[in-house]
Amino acid sequence: MSKSFDLKSKVALITGGARGIGAAVARRYCELGAKVAICSRSQSECDQQIHVLRQSGFSAIGMAADLADPAQVGTLFDRVEDQLGALDILVHCAAIQGPIGPIWENPAADWVAAIQVNLNGTFYCLQEASRRMVARSRSGHLARGKILLFSGGGATGPRPNFTSYAAAKAAVVRLAETSAEELKPFGIDCNSIAPGAAPTRMLEQVMQAGAQASGTREYEIASRQFADRNSSGSTDFSAVQNLTAFLGSSESDGISGRLISAQWDPWQDPAFADRLRKPSSLGTLRRVDDQKIIDKS
Repeated sequence: MSKSFDLKSKVALITGGARGIGAAVARRYCELGAKVAICSRSQSECDQQIHVLRQSGFSAIGMAADLADPAQVGTLFDRVEDQLGALDILVHCAAIQGPIGPIWENPAADWVAAIQVNLNGTFYCLQEASRRMVARSRSGHLARGKILLFSGGGATGPRPNFTSYAAAKAAVVRLAETSAEELKPFGIDCNSIAPGAAPTRMLEQVMQAGAQASGTREYEIASRQFADRNSSGSTDFSAVQNLTAFLGSSESDGISGRLISAQWDPWQDPAFADRLRKPSSLGTLRRVDDQKIIDKS
């Protein structure tokens, strides 16, 4: 993709930005001129990634936070704004895999803990970003706010042996859709991103759990991802980097309340982007049955 989206001087917080997809998004945002903050549960991981970015000539800050703790989330947002200025973009990538295996074998405490991170942690970050952006909009100091929440496997269909993760990610999509309606009067766009499978630490956990616990399909998907990485020597995150850059930029203004796939949706097509701006069920969670679907677009 040749188009370069302008994020110059935009303040962006990227949760889960110390490794994997989050780190790749943070790098792209730095390349496009954003003032970037990353966070992780591990300060050492943040420091390591900031060092990598600085070696490439970029400036960014990193800080640790447990996103399942609303008090720590509030402190995180305060520190970002103290050091970089008022927040323009939230990219919420942080997530954990949760228990793997059939639901009757999942430890209840682990199942609930994953919901706490993957759903409640998303809510805490969305709420903090919304409060600050709405206040700036009301005061006339926010031209456009962008909130991007990462979806994942199980959001749009069953994902056996990953019930906690799937349930949380489906809820995240509807959370973004509903919040988008509330935020629309304030010029704040809120969308979900389906990044697609990638050889990250979470897929390593699928491999470690094995085909019996994860299920043959999930295990094969993970195996292919790592095989492709090993054969090429690197991981290509460009699809999700480009989509996240687009949705953080002014090029996507007016697209809100949508779930967009980095791998499968033709969002680069201006006609498709225009359809996303119009009232319709495109890019939303809905029931599809054997009756005729009327697309208002």
